[in-house]
Amino acid sequence: MSWNTSAILIKSRIGDQPEKLFEALGFPNAKLVRSISFDEAGSGSLPGRALAVTKDWTAIFDPQAFGLFANIRIADGFLPAMLEQRLAALSRQAEVFSFMLAGTSSTAAFTHFVGGLRVRCLLMQEGASAIDIGTPGEIEAAVLAQEPDMEEAIFSIAEKLGFDLFADPHPQYSLFSFGR
Repeated sequence: MSWNTSAILIKSRIGDQPEKLFEALGFPNAKLVRSISFDEAGSGSLPGRALAVTKDWTAIFDPQAFGLFANIRIADGFLPAMLEQRLAALSRQAEVFSFMLAGTSSTAAFTHFVGGLRVRCLLMQEGASAIDIGTPGEIEAAVLAQEPDMEEAIFSIAEKLGFDLFADPHPQYSLFSFGR
């Protein structure tokens, strides 16, 4: 594993109104800083959150795991409880797939929301399941049967859901800061 970041992928162009989206997710006062590359967006040292909108998807990257490391109450999965509730609500309108990768601790996780519900949450650490909620769907089962590396499996699941993280050319990302 080598990535240290997290992302929320939303099967919608909801990111066309970034300030409204960030507010809905509980991240008010979004301020556009500048355009950045995919490499910067996925960097563990990203100084904010990066957002891109593709033909069918919105992607948000955050190396701080959307507050996971900020001493905020966590749901029974790996996301902050408030964010999980907001992603579940958002999934009434659009499928949501989020993931976290922490290569430094050999940790990889994903959560999948559909129809207003979290249908799956899996966190693997050093090859062992630490959180396993819900039943694996067909895509997950097929991918994990073929791909033993959890980081690569998460990328493959996202691709099979319709979002190719490594599409060429990469979408343009925008860096946002959050202040008062």
